[in-house]
Amino acid sequence: MRIARFIVVVVLAATVATPAFAGNPARMGTAGAQELRIPVSARGIALGDGIVADVSGVEALYYNPAGIAAGGGMQVYLSHLEYIADMDKNYVAAVTKTAYGTVGVSVDVLSIGDIEETTEERPDGTGRIFSPNFTAVGLSYARFLTDAVSAGGTVKLISEKILQESATGVAFDVGVQYRPGWKSLRLGFLLKNFGPEMKFEGDDFDSFHSTNDNPSASERSLGTESAKFELPSTFQIAAAYSVYQQGQNRVDGFGNFVNNNFGSDRWQLGAEYSYGTRFAVRAGFLTSEDDDFIYSNSFSFGFGLGIPLSPTRIMQIDYGYRTVDEFFEDSQVFSLTFNL
Repeated sequence: MRIARFIVVVVLAATVATPAFAGNPARMGTAGAQELRIPVSARGIALGDGIVADVSGVEALYYNPAGIAAGGGMQVYLSHLEYIADMDKNYVAAVTKTAYGTVGVSVDVLSIGDIEETTEERPDGTGRIFSPNFTAVGLSYARFLTDAVSAGGTVKLISEKILQESATGVAFDVGVQYRPGWKSLRLGFLLKNFGPEMKFEGDDFDSFHSTNDNPSASERSLGTESAKFELPSTFQIAAAYSVYQQGQNRVDGFGNFVNNNFGSDRWQLGAEYSYGTRFAVRAGFLTSEDDDFIYSNSFSFGFGLGIPLSPTRIMQIDYGYRTVDEFFEDSQVFSLTFNL
């Protein structure tokens, strides 16, 4: 009965949340903090980002914080993503079990690279070089509510800085994973990147202007303000199923539906063959109703290798590759997971 009541609560919550997080192409491009939407996991990218229902341990910090409850001991995760337009994203995370649940921390940094400043007066450049920086620091907690249900949440402190302007905000992720007991089916639910609006502030919004036509008159400082922007929130429903298992050989299928509050809805699909913890090959597909989305109808693939460091310690090496539309180079990501 407990599980039945829990399922009812989740379904009702999903029903209520869906209108607020429904796909809305008319609002495309109006949200900020888009770095929160860029994935960090080599396995996740290789599987089309469809692993919300079946991701565990430290890797779950990005995709579904409920999954960190299923990890064992302490884990450390490092990843490097070669993103579009020569941008890079680096991610460091760690989780550990406690007597009261599993706790995780993460640091997510998007590097835009060096940009030459231009102005209306000097369109060819002022000679000044700046490097925008976007960082999200997360703190997560998860635990098993029953043997079949885990729940978790993440609070992220967001910091964005461009020249002398900066914006600071807070985002929240709340996730659930559920094993209903029907064969190998796993289900996942996720509310991601919801929180209060953000706003840029800084000295560059101030400018000096003469108040009359007298060139000897002193100038006055005039201040302007940037508009507030919302976070790129989504509501996601996912499922995973083991279609074949014989000994250490296993084939899993993954599916994820994303209700996007600031764009078209998406389907994310993936398949993985694994041989125990030693080897895995993966493939995925991401499709969107928006043909202008750079990952619309995007294919991905990758692999994973488990290297024993001791009888109880394993290092996992993963690689993921994703196709992008014709205007950008394809993306690839490398990651390392240490089980300590």
